[in-house]
Amino acid sequence: MVLLPYFTAAAILSLFYHEVHRRCGSVAIAIVYGSVSKGKSNLLKIALAVCNNMEKGFISHLTESSSRQKIGGSLPFVYDDPSVNSATKLKQMIIEAYGGGVMENRKEQLAAQCAPLISANLDVVDKLTADVPR
Repeated sequence: MVLLPYFTAAAILSLFYHEVHRRCGSVAIAIVYGSVSKGKSNLLKIALAVCNNMEKGFISHLTESSSRQKIGGSLPFVYDDPSVNSATKLKQMIIEAYGGGVMENRKEQLAAQCAPLISANLDVVDKLTADVPR
C-alpha cells in the first residue's frame, strides 16, 4: 500500500479541481495500473472513502450520460477496470472534458468539476497511450 498517500492526495486534489486548475493550468488524472488482482480497486476505494464518496463514486461501467453526471459533480469518482473496448470512449471523454475543455451536446455544455481516479489493467493503458492513426 505504498501508493495509498498518492491516490488519496489525488482524490483530495480533485475536490479542489477549479482552484488547482486556476493556479496550475491543469489537473492530473490519476491512473493506477498493473496486472490483475494486485489491489488497485481496493486502493482507490480507500481514497474515495477519505473524500466521503465511496458508495456512489465507484463505477465500473461508463456511458456518455453517466460520464456527464460524474464529471459534472464536485466529488471525485473512480472508474474501475475499463475494458479495452471502452478505452476509446474513456480517452475521448478525457480529451473533451479536462484541461479546460467543454463537453457539449444538443442540450447543454458541461465543464469538468472534478478529476477521475482510474483503475486499469495494462492492456487498457496500452490502448490509451497508443497513437491515433491519421
